[in-house]
Amino acid sequence: MNKKTFLITYDKTDSGLAYYFFEELKKNINIDLLSTNFKNNDLISKIKRKFGYRVSNTNYNLIIDSIKKSNCFKNIILFNCAGLNEEQINNLDKIPNSKLYLYSSDHLTGMEKYKKISTLKSLSLYDKVIVFSKNMIPIYYQYGAKNVDHIPFGYSINRHLNKKIINEKDISDDVVYFGSWGPHIEVILNEVSKFFNLKIYGNGWKHSKYNSLKTIANSTKYDGNTMRDLANKASVVINFIRAEHGCFTSMKTFELAASGACIITNYTEDQNIFFHNSEFSYFNTSEELKDKISFLLNNKKANIEQRKKSLETVSNYNYNNISKQLIDSLNL
Repeated sequence: MNKKTFLITYDKTDSGLAYYFFEELKKNINIDLLSTNFKNNDLISKIKRKFGYRVSNTNYNLIIDSIKKSNCFKNIILFNCAGLNEEQINNLDKIPNSKLYLYSSDHLTGMEKYKKISTLKSLSLYDKVIVFSKNMIPIYYQYGAKNVDHIPFGYSINRHLNKKIINEKDISDDVVYFGSWGPHIEVILNEVSKFFNLKIYGNGWKHSKYNSLKTIANSTKYDGNTMRDLANKASVVINFIRAEHGCFTSMKTFELAASGACIITNYTEDQNIFFHNSEFSYFNTSEELKDKISFLLNNKKANIEQRKKSLETVSNYNYNNISKQLIDSLNL
């Protein structure tokens, strides 16, 4: 049977998780990547988006028409509902000669309101739901999913991988955090900034209650290559797995490891499945975090050794391998 897969995302079609999968999947299957995010900047469109109307009927119909033109059996994969509402998803499910799947890359507690509503109301429509943590499987079953599978995050070989470990003499004294502002994270980072040369790359830090963090933060958008190079040169990189997203893993868990960075992250059981204490330095409290930073700043050999081990461990978790798991799970 001739088959064609359609990945549908609300993100741009040249970056992000759906693109990383598409980049590898297109080597092995017949596939298109479609984005529902054709944002219009007129006043009416802005007001509609504010009240949850994410995807216009015009944009949605373009997606539908593109799929219906295919004479093949159609595998339709929505990434995080792709900004669609329940009615739009239901119409996708009615397309003849097709199967509908959901890839959910966020915990329900961390989703924007419109996305959570769309996810919960449409769960029973999907032939299978893919989640990034095994701990999420029973949650999705309880909310009505028919079939749930687990596929972990990974890293893009082209954007995140740095095969060469930095020399000791080239390591800067920077302590780097990549990520957007958050009310809990800012308290911890404010403590770090008092003792170390902290640098922040991410959005929303203008909302911080600490002027020092507003000054430190660089809101310039960075891509995977830029993050890879900055992370590799930093003395240590702090990674936070946020409570509101379930404290499992994040995409950066794997992307930062692939960059050759020396990583300090808050402890989660899911991360510890992949990376043990010799590969990541784990903390629970601000005091533990500061102690770990001090140790790795002052012990370059231990710093380099941790980089080597995490880079070796992450090697198999690239999207070339991860995409093959998706092909097998969904029979693409």
